[in-house]
Amino acid sequence: MTGETMADRLYQLCEPDRAAQLVAMRRRLAELNADEDSRLLDANMSEWLRVKAPDQPANPVAALLEGTLEQVVAAMVDLGVSRERLAAVRIASSLADEVSAGIQPFSDGSALVMISDSIITLAMLYGQYAGSALSHIGSAGPVRGIWRTLRATLNGGLGEDPAVLTGLLRYYNINQRVYGLSAKLGFRVNSAAEEACMLISTLALWFILGHELAHHALGHNSPASGFSPSECLPVCSADQQLELDADMLAYRVAVRSFQREISKTPELAGTAIPAAADVFAALGAAVAMLVVHSDEQALFVRRGSSHPAAPGRAALLLGRLDPKMRQFADLCLKNMLIACEASSTFTATSPAFDWARFAAEPRIDTPHPAQYLQGIAQFDALQRLPGPDIVTVLERIGADSSSAAVGDGTRLAVTGSPGAALRAWGVPDDKVDTIGDHTRALTFHTLVANVATGFTVLPLPEKAVRPAAVAAATLIAEYLH
Repeated sequence: MTGETMADRLYQLCEPDRAAQLVAMRRRLAELNADEDSRLLDANMSEWLRVKAPDQPANPVAALLEGTLEQVVAAMVDLGVSRERLAAVRIASSLADEVSAGIQPFSDGSALVMISDSIITLAMLYGQYAGSALSHIGSAGPVRGIWRTLRATLNGGLGEDPAVLTGLLRYYNINQRVYGLSAKLGFRVNSAAEEACMLISTLALWFILGHELAHHALGHNSPASGFSPSECLPVCSADQQLELDADMLAYRVAVRSFQREISKTPELAGTAIPAAADVFAALGAAVAMLVVHSDEQALFVRRGSSHPAAPGRAALLLGRLDPKMRQFADLCLKNMLIACEASSTFTATSPAFDWARFAAEPRIDTPHPAQYLQGIAQFDALQRLPGPDIVTVLERIGADSSSAAVGDGTRLAVTGSPGAALRAWGVPDDKVDTIGDHTRALTFHTLVANVATGFTVLPLPEKAVRPAAVAAATLIAEYLH
């Protein structure tokens, strides 16, 4: 195929301005007086520009995704997929967390895969947690020995207390829901754990990309995509068999990609890693499912046709594997599943973000002061309040600011009239119509941002706008499914 494809044209529209993002990151770090983090950012970017190949993109995210695409395509060809079928596939990243991962095929045979930054971030978070427990496996012996060792020493689950991962994920989710930011707490690990982290997160990315390409390679008909500059609607097939077929091919792709990488490293020949390719690929696949589930479960008030829930999806995939591999994967996933579910739900019984624990935790690396962590915990508490308590909060904010509109909207909200409540809160009619459109996906952050915009025209103090918007969004979210 020659000339510009339809995927090429959409790629040019969708690919984010990474230079502008870098400027914004530096500005934010300067505001936080995070001199060391700013220095590391600049040093890492300088090192990347020094070592990157001439044909690689100037930003490392695009280079990572393009390199991953090349690896996955090569593995698919090894497995018998037509190279021509994959020749016109492009991959783009997105700063919008409304996109998790998806593929848009076009009538000219090209296709565009979209993966959000949040997916990469979450893969690293899960990878760090898994890597801290898997770092010793390289010399542990055959696969059966690995499984027995882990079974005997990990108290029924991979890694330490799942509350650690729960807190890391919850911090990330709260920042997404309140600010629309993919912020994360740094989690320090040793060099061996870092290598294991990279292995798990790489396998997860291979599986995620492999799943999207599998839909294309298998000729699955996709629903209309929202991959346009103004709308990012997560979509996937409603046919669960098609999703399972894509998962199975993606798993085989992850295995083959891992085998190809192992073949480039002769010193691995005497370790357990080559024999455990299937096992690690299964773990990477399951982590990938958790990553997408975390992103979508925590972020959306109302989702479109999206990826199946991770626990059931993982069970279907693992059910096709050898019993020993399935037992190993189940063992590895136990604590991560607990953390995934606990961090992605916001109810009165959900675990709170323990800001004091993370402020004092020596392995946590963050440029933010303890007061910022405390603020995140307060936003978490707001979203876990039962309805009557949220009403009390909003009525108090309205009374303190002498804004009758806050109370008026609150009373309309509790009677099940979210559209009328939004209008009372100052949200423009066109935004209200979009929020109430049940054919469109809706993120919690989008709802918060629109309510906050409405509150800015009311006589609310600036410091009260965001908390009031979060409380209001929490109150009406259940009526917007």
